[in-house]
Amino acid sequence: MKKIGIFANDYGGAFNSIIYLKKNFKLNKNFYFFLFGPAKDALRLICSKIKIEKNFSKLKRCDFVYYSLSKNKKFEKKFLSIVEKKKINNVLIIDGWGDYKKKMTIRKKLFFPNEIIVFDKFAQSIFFKLFPQKKKYLTLKNNLIFDYIMSRKKIKKNSSNNLLYLTSPIHELKKHENVLLKKISTKLDLKLKIRKHPFNQKKKNINIIDDLNLSKVVVGHDSSALIYSSILNKKTYSIGKKDVFNWKKYGTYKFFNIRKINSFKDLNDEIDR
Repeated sequence: MKKIGIFANDYGGAFNSIIYLKKNFKLNKNFYFFLFGPAKDALRLICSKIKIEKNFSKLKRCDFVYYSLSKNKKFEKKFLSIVEKKKINNVLIIDGWGDYKKKMTIRKKLFFPNEIIVFDKFAQSIFFKLFPQKKKYLTLKNNLIFDYIMSRKKIKKNSSNNLLYLTSPIHELKKHENVLLKKISTKLDLKLKIRKHPFNQKKKNINIIDDLNLSKVVVGHDSSALIYSSILNKKTYSIGKKDVFNWKKYGTYKFFNIRKINSFKDLNDEIDR
């Protein structure tokens, strides 16, 4: 029986990976989970009865690996160096909708996998723009992630009474911004709920989709959770002057109907109009 490894360091990558794997495999002792940082939180929310490897010692046993990209490249670099050295068959599971080429590059070196899986046609179109000569390496599992998200939409409309703010490693919420969020939620007759990013959260979060379901308005900073919010037909805002993941360049904001706002003050002003 072939041994399969799964690597992830970020929440979104682990989220997509486990949904795909559970759909296509029976997760058993032949799977090794190499999970670090926020990825642990995402996986435990969906599948709690698994063993997470503490290091890469068992990676050499794997015949095949699935992996996702991460912001912190420390573990990803080590993982890919072993995969490359041992010539292990590898599949990249994409999460996000932006500059994949930039995320696939570590210290100016682009690691291109044996296969790449995306989960919607918009992600596919971005990949084709970035790698027009590499189309044969791409596999489309259309709407697999979005279908999972919609399958959890079981909350009654009158239960969706939160303004959900998603904290982020790329933005530290300031005191005056917190005050503005409270004002905005009061104006909208909603309860403010602040969900900590897994990177900053020691305790387990409830499933992100359940939190989104309980909300009417979702505010964050260029995260995949904002895409999920849009899929669930929530009013969705991304705050920040910078286009961190090139969402404007690739049309991500427009495609998913996410309102890009420069600041919390601008959001407050927009609500007043």
